[in-house]
Amino acid sequence: RYDLNNWHMKAMIQDIKTIDDNAPLDTRPYERLPQITLIGDENIVNSPLRFTFDSEYVDFTHEDDSKTTGGRLTLRPGFSLPLSGAAWFIEPAVKFSHTQYDVGTVAGSTQTVDDRNLPISSVDAGLFFERTLSNGFQQTLEPRIYYLNVPYEDQDNIPLFDTSIPRFSVAQLYRDNRFVGGDRIGDTNQLTLGLTSRLLNPNTGDEFVRASIGQIYYFEDRKVSLNGGTIDTDKQSDMIAELDVKWRRWQSSIDLQWDVSRNELSPENYFLHYKSDDSRLFNIGYRKLLQDNSSEVDIEQTDTSFVYSFNRNYSAIARWNYSLKDHKDIDTILGLTYDSCCWSIQVLGQRLLRNSTTRSDYDTAILVQFVFKGLGSLSGSRAKSTLEQSIYGYTDIYQ
Repeated sequence: RYDLNNWHMKAMIQDIKTIDDNAPLDTRPYERLPQITLIGDENIVNSPLRFTFDSEYVDFTHEDDSKTTGGRLTLRPGFSLPLSGAAWFIEPAVKFSHTQYDVGTVAGSTQTVDDRNLPISSVDAGLFFERTLSNGFQQTLEPRIYYLNVPYEDQDNIPLFDTSIPRFSVAQLYRDNRFVGGDRIGDTNQLTLGLTSRLLNPNTGDEFVRASIGQIYYFEDRKVSLNGGTIDTDKQSDMIAELDVKWRRWQSSIDLQWDVSRNELSPENYFLHYKSDDSRLFNIGYRKLLQDNSSEVDIEQTDTSFVYSFNRNYSAIARWNYSLKDHKDIDTILGLTYDSCCWSIQVLGQRLLRNSTTRSDYDTAILVQFVFKGLGSLSGSRAKSTLEQSIYGYTDIYQ
């Protein structure tokens, strides 16, 4: 990686090995050999007009000889005009996206993919209102409006290397592409209306509460899809809302999505976190997701975890991820740590569901980490990564 002022370049070689030998070859991910990106922006002759540039070249390879492989070059120059005052901002922008492919298969067949050239225009604007509460905190009210226009271009013959549809969130309301990855650019003519309110400490700038809500209104049908699917004719998106609260040692978040076509919530995410220090923390969460175009539950889970230090030497670790829909454990972790002045040992037992369609198909493991303080650990990488991935807020204090 190389950074120079507002310009950033990155080169990466990514080779992926699938540990599940039974996974079909065609379901395994592509490798990037290599990926090179260059992004940046610069004001033009000390004016507010700003030049932006986003580029990427990737050479995709795959274990399956029948899969389409090859290179993809994306160039996206653009101009934006960010203007703002004490209580407002507006930023019109226009970009031109050029994408070209050089693809075929390892087996020797070739594939012709036409270059894709699309203009992307947008206007982002908002207002800032604030008031001082009786306790001295500052509350803001921030309405925001975002207009996006991308014309339609048939992209069904373009291969899918790394593109997907991300989970709908508040951040998705203001992106210029409903897809993630470079193989699809979504056509749209849309307007987003959003509202955010924050509670701030004016002395430190700390944010205690942030609440956001928003919805997209569509003026035209969306024709571009991942696999030649049906045209999206909805006139408005689901309504999305997020609430994040941080108060001293407590942190909570609520993510809700209101399905306007079925008049019900899906998904729902609730999370509560407490952390006094690295040796004492507690998490509890609930997640519910309905099946597409149905009121049947697809996912309903609870997730509870804690790290608790009994004294200077002993502490316990636990995590329990449970499926309320299937009435079975998903991931269970129990552990004990002993810590002395010069060394520590951590022993974990894990029972992890391998296949959610089979009730009794579990992987069971014993993980041990032994640390000489100041020198490093023995056999600790998997124990450390397991806890960091499974328990929110966990920090290995011995590394």
